[in-house]
Amino acid sequence: MGYLFWFWYAVGFGLLVFYRVPDFLGFSNGLFLLFFAMYAISMEIRESRLGGSGSALYLYARASVVFISTMLIEAYGVATAIPFGRYDYTPVLGITAWGVPLAIGAAWVGVVSVCSAMSASASRLWSAVQTGLWAMCFDIVLDPASEASGFWKWSDSGYYYGIPWQNFASWFVIAFVLAWLLYPPRRSDKACGPSISASPFRLYQALVVLFGILAWKAGLSAAGFAAVLITAAAEGRLYDARRKAVKGGGRRDANPRGQTKVV
Repeated sequence: MGYLFWFWYAVGFGLLVFYRVPDFLGFSNGLFLLFFAMYAISMEIRESRLGGSGSALYLYARASVVFISTMLIEAYGVATAIPFGRYDYTPVLGITAWGVPLAIGAAWVGVVSVCSAMSASASRLWSAVQTGLWAMCFDIVLDPASEASGFWKWSDSGYYYGIPWQNFASWFVIAFVLAWLLYPPRRSDKACGPSISASPFRLYQALVVLFGILAWKAGLSAAGFAAVLITAAAEGRLYDARRKAVKGGGRRDANPRGQTKVV
């Protein structure tokens, strides 16, 4: 699944950044988010085979719960402006249910999965807090860039490109609650602590960079600067995890996937 996602990412990156998505490839926007979710789930399955928790069936069931719950929240948000604010989706992202593109539910699956994987901690509460923060930081770049790309339209007001503050707070709360309920801390051992992989970080950074460049292209300099800072913060988090692993007597697993044990 990784090869398919990165191929789609490379093609989309070239079209979005240097040209535009042709009308006959309009379906690719929603498909990209579906591939994102599938790739994130495939990383979870790979981790479970390396000593993580949950079978593939369980992981797909968990993703289904995230998909359905976030679709319902988004549908309620479109209808009532609660909790995000007043906004509407355009036809760009494809097939909809209750006024919400199915691709949005898939995007939430990918975001919660990746941000949870970046938040390795022995504490369920702290892991959920980190997941919420990473998700909120991602939306700081995603939202203005996506509106500029015509994915959705805000009808509310706010100091940050017209986006209301409760939107970002809602991203934090939703990701926090889902992580708290569905994503327990990863298995650990006494010597090395919970595991953390570089792959989710690279995926997260790639998406932040893509939407950050789209923000720069649209003249949204604050969102572009935010993308730089968030990408650097993710790199710093990964570096710190590896540093603690070495300092605490942890070890790099002898596998090609960059799995690191974190104290």
